[in-house]
Amino acid sequence: MINKAKRHIIRIVQESIKKTYSVKGLLISVERTKDGKFGDFSTNAAMMHSHKLKEHPMSIGKKLCKNIQQSLSKDSFIDKVELVKPGFINFYISKRFWIDVFKEVILAGEKYGRSNTGDGKKILVEFVGSNPTGPLNVVSARAASIGDSLCNILSFNGYDVKREFYINDAGEQVSRFVESLIARYNQIYNPDFPFPDDGYHGNYVKDMAKELDEKYGRSLLNKRADDVKDRCRSFYLSKILGDQKRDVEGFGVKFDVWFSEKTLHDSSKVTNALKKLEECGFVYEKDGATWFRSTKFGDDEDRVLIKANGAPTYFLADIAYHLDKFERGFDKAIDFMGPDHHGHIGRLKMAIKALSIDEKWLDIFIVQQVNLMRGGEKIKMSKRAGRFETMRDLVSEVGKDAARFFFLMRSQSSHLDFDLNLAKEESSKNPVYYVQYAHARICNILKHAEEGKIDMGGIDNPNMELLNKPDEIELAKTLAGFKDICEISALTYTPHRIAGYLLKLAGVFHNFYNKHRVVTENKKLTAARLLIVKSTRIVLVNGLRLLGISAPEKM
Repeated sequence: MINKAKRHIIRIVQESIKKTYSVKGLLISVERTKDGKFGDFSTNAAMMHSHKLKEHPMSIGKKLCKNIQQSLSKDSFIDKVELVKPGFINFYISKRFWIDVFKEVILAGEKYGRSNTGDGKKILVEFVGSNPTGPLNVVSARAASIGDSLCNILSFNGYDVKREFYINDAGEQVSRFVESLIARYNQIYNPDFPFPDDGYHGNYVKDMAKELDEKYGRSLLNKRADDVKDRCRSFYLSKILGDQKRDVEGFGVKFDVWFSEKTLHDSSKVTNALKKLEECGFVYEKDGATWFRSTKFGDDEDRVLIKANGAPTYFLADIAYHLDKFERGFDKAIDFMGPDHHGHIGRLKMAIKALSIDEKWLDIFIVQQVNLMRGGEKIKMSKRAGRFETMRDLVSEVGKDAARFFFLMRSQSSHLDFDLNLAKEESSKNPVYYVQYAHARICNILKHAEEGKIDMGGIDNPNMELLNKPDEIELAKTLAGFKDICEISALTYTPHRIAGYLLKLAGVFHNFYNKHRVVTENKKLTAARLLIVKSTRIVLVNGLRLLGISAPEKM
């Protein structure tokens, strides 16, 4: 409906310009107004084309408004047009146009808000991926909420989307964890066995060592060091990754691919990526190491690809990984990385460019830090020291829905203070409760109508002319904006816009409900208002589904 209105306004503005200035084909921009006192839509055409039309914007606007006003009697949904300084032309849309939104929502149902903007474009979204050195933490939970919701939104808009989890199972942290596990295992039989200074101290490492002992008993004490490392590595990766998979699935996220960094090395893809960079002329040797000429792309210094000891860097492995993504045929790659990856983004984009891949093919976003708050105090988190709140702990305490919604209320680029007490509060102060309660309230209204054997009728039966209250019109306008907000969220990769929209819709509905009875003695008005609540329910469900959040019928 919004796009229909925009197209109509663009057409009449273009016709007015043609009639007044004998000029056609000008680009016209029409946007929703942020404040209803300035109408529903506005165009800056008079200002945009002032130079071409060789006239002051206000003078152009006055003439255009006069022509448009003369044709309003023939227009079915524009009530009024006005000119305001410095040359904006504002349009007021008729109530009849907005009321038709309710019927449109009912007819579309769960498809309402969908678009084919993506046109089947293949997108790979990588998120959550972490070092398999412990349970997923709350930053991973935030990334899971954002990445999974974005995938839902992209699919809703016609993109072919795949979800991928990158397992960093070939780095130094994995080796450090293996050493920590071996030490804890040995301490079961020898409490004085030394523990690595930079090891992982969490109790979960001790628990894993006990499970290792249950499987192997004392037998590992007598095996060669390399054999022990291999067995412990295999055991712990299977355990950690199994737990991580269960955690993300319990959070409502299902990945299409769990990609192992180790496979890049085992399949020679890291070596092949290095060769391609060499062929492009961006690699050289210095001080026994192999370097990438990142300064050619604006970096302040060149970066190491192969260390002097012959070991490839994480940077080279990540280049190989993204080259592999490109060679898999994706039209677009989107990464969500942790807050410690700021410096890595620019260098990776430089390498992509060096490989003759369009920089626009890859978008990388940082998921900022989360501060868990209890009673106004911040909880200290440290994976190495074993003091951290896990994704599992968070979901157990506040529930999946509250966790996801709280993470999605702000852009991933913003730091987030997560109020655990508020997330559990059953009141309108709790945002997710506020939205879900709007849906539950609607379900109660519809149940009441059904129990009263009220004939809700088909969508063609209600007398929609009875819907003329400002709160009813405001609901229609809000529902009409759902498709636009979905498209914008997909194009800008901003799922938090959907959360903001749902909060607004819930507020508009609660305001309507508090002022107007739905089921009344007036059967025609009841039927019309039941259409309102039905359509509002559809949009609430569609929006919550995009965020991976349930729509309870009772609360």
